[in-house]
Amino acid sequence: MPKFDFDAVIVGGGIVGAMTAKLLADQDWQVCLLDQNHPKSLQQTLNTRVVAISPGSQRIMEKAGIWSTLDPERLGVYRQMQVESQNQTVKFSAQEHGLPELGWIVETDLIQNRAWDRLADHPNVMIKSPAQWHDWSEKSNGLKVRLVDEHGDLAETISTRLLIAADGARSALRQSAEIETTLWDYNQVALIGPVVTGSPNQGMAWQRFTDWGPLALLPLPNGYGPETSSIVWSIPSHEHQKRTDLSNEQWLKVINNQLSKDSNIGPMGCLESIKEPKWVPLKRQQAKQLVKGRLVLVGDAAHSVHPLAGQGLNVGIADAAALAESLADFNSVELALKHYQRWRLSQSTLSSTGIHLINELQRLPLKMGRLALGGSFWMANQFWPIRERLIQIACGIDHDSPKSARL
Repeated sequence: MPKFDFDAVIVGGGIVGAMTAKLLADQDWQVCLLDQNHPKSLQQTLNTRVVAISPGSQRIMEKAGIWSTLDPERLGVYRQMQVESQNQTVKFSAQEHGLPELGWIVETDLIQNRAWDRLADHPNVMIKSPAQWHDWSEKSNGLKVRLVDEHGDLAETISTRLLIAADGARSALRQSAEIETTLWDYNQVALIGPVVTGSPNQGMAWQRFTDWGPLALLPLPNGYGPETSSIVWSIPSHEHQKRTDLSNEQWLKVINNQLSKDSNIGPMGCLESIKEPKWVPLKRQQAKQLVKGRLVLVGDAAHSVHPLAGQGLNVGIADAAALAESLADFNSVELALKHYQRWRLSQSTLSSTGIHLINELQRLPLKMGRLALGGSFWMANQFWPIRERLIQIACGIDHDSPKSARL
């Protein structure tokens, strides 16, 4: 059997790449993690870049030994979810579904820093940073990867059984392997940032389908203030382009006007201020294959989705767990990779397609889409099995999720 320097070389030290490294290292794989930069130092003040973490992802992070290292005061927990469209509302509570929580809002920097901390002293992990790959080639049952240092000079060549691309939506590794993707430009942008509301957010993930698009308010940790939520509002690009000169205060008036068009403005009341708002263009991307030889795609390198369901990072964390479980369950690496590709390509396509259809439905003219969504909410309120199925999918604990997410 050929001798390799590493069992897996992972390119990209973001949350998904670091999670993949930790899960594989815990299975006695020798792992090398490559990244051009170390994570930014964690600040005492809370960062405005946050993500939604589902119960399934929390369980995976617990298995990886990362969740318990997160500072509880930096976690925004929600135990209720409420979604509204055309005066129809569907509500979920953790208690009625036998769950302690429905999710958390967490700083991305916090998760990445804690994950790197766990990797730094792991006996099966070598971190090379700053470093990047220059080129790679296949060898017998593995690959050779040539690296360059921070100055762009060729540094060394390493061999590995697997090369894992966790380098984001514009993955250079994926492109180098000539793996094709399907791309859908939504012609939408999302407004993201912390907002102060008239009433406190008491642990609710709230979303309303407005005339322009879905608007969500998610609870931030108390360190931001008890009346603070994170907003995610997706609107048509042309509506944003017509108003690029608006101040933050003027945008707040636009948002409150949109909300007040319905019978009530919402459980948190009017938006009063917004801090460090960002506008992000929205696109959906799906790789047509997740495995090519011994190259494997995970996270955004494999797929990116619309943010209306808050599933982007959760799908990537599920990729990390699914890859680790597949490699543990099969004696053959080839069979494990085939299983991973079938499983995650099917699951991620189904998930992203469902989110895509909801987004396209609500954009139908004459409020037809919002009326249809309202009708589906009425159905969910009438039939418990529908509600249970929806919450299992949203929480990442349905039957097709990784075992570590369901335990």
